[in-house]
Amino acid sequence: DSSLVFLVLAISFLGFNIHYPNMYAFLQEMTSPEEYTKVSSAVEIVGQTTSVISGALAAVLLDGGIWNLGFEISFHIPKWELWEIFALDALTYAISIGLISSIKYIPLRNRTIERGLLSERLKSGFQFLNKNRRLFAIGLLSYSVFACVMVQIYSLLPVYVNHYLKASGQVFATSDLIFALGALLAGV
Repeated sequence: DSSLVFLVLAISFLGFNIHYPNMYAFLQEMTSPEEYTKVSSAVEIVGQTTSVISGALAAVLLDGGIWNLGFEISFHIPKWELWEIFALDALTYAISIGLISSIKYIPLRNRTIERGLLSERLKSGFQFLNKNRRLFAIGLLSYSVFACVMVQIYSLLPVYVNHYLKASGQVFATSDLIFALGALLAGV
């Protein structure tokens, strides 16, 4: 059902917009400035590696264990239904939540947490961004690139593969795998 696929996509998109900024903020809170680049690069490499593995697994599961990249690699894995793949994905999220919640948070610096009305905190945030316009520009521009890549991967690519190429999910999964490999190499 396309409405369920859209729901999964919407939840995933919101997850990206909540998860990644918070993950890097969490890393920044837990690592020294000297170590942050190394730690964030390692986290990115692990993340892209899991994307490569999940793309390969999705390609295998969607086509029943046959993956063709100009040569054939055969596995004895039956074809999975889309809902089964989504269920496996949900299970990996549940495992991730469990692992992340087990991390002991020890801040390196004491910070004052702003309390008060949401409108006051938003005003304070906008004042900070107004004082730090270069930081705001870097954040906005880098997020714009991220948003364009997400739209391409999750909105345009499936339509292109399905309607123009008239290809199977294997092509989409393979393109996701190749994208992740490129990001992994860039991270390394």
